Amino acid sequence: MEGTKTVAIYCSKCGKQHPDDANFCMGCGQPFKAGGRPPQSKLKRWEYRDITIEFPDDPGFYWKGGYSIATGKAEPPNDMHHMARNLVYKNIESLTRQGWSLDGTVDTAVDYEIRVVGKGFWSGMPTFRLLGATVKLRREN
Repeated sequence: MEGTKTVAIYCSKCGKQHPDDANFCMGCGQPFKAGGRPPQSKLKRWEYRDITIEFPDDPGFYWKGGYSIATGKAEPPNDMHHMARNLVYKNIESLTRQGWSLDGTVDTAVDYEIRVVGKGFWSGMPTFRLLGATVKLRREN
């Protein structure tokens, strides 16, 4: 009695068994034959958008001193960063419902605009104002 001979090949990368006429591994996509290509996965395409959010001319966005010698930049106090982040989230809330999200973390997606607005008469320390933020957003296209 003659039977059908079945030959199997095994993926050298993941060990999954396949029929001998397979061109690539169904488990990991490893090609078996020269010129064999794994199935193409759909590439994500992103749309990017920068928006600028102006902060109110409010005493909460002013501070004295706070210049970092290490970074060479004016550094707002931590509580001001928190207040600014909340305003950013509030302003992009409607955009998130349209599929937009921050491109990175808040700290990497937001560039703050800071200006020296004067000097304190008692100390000569500069007064800074946090004017606004530019936020980098993305959504799948």
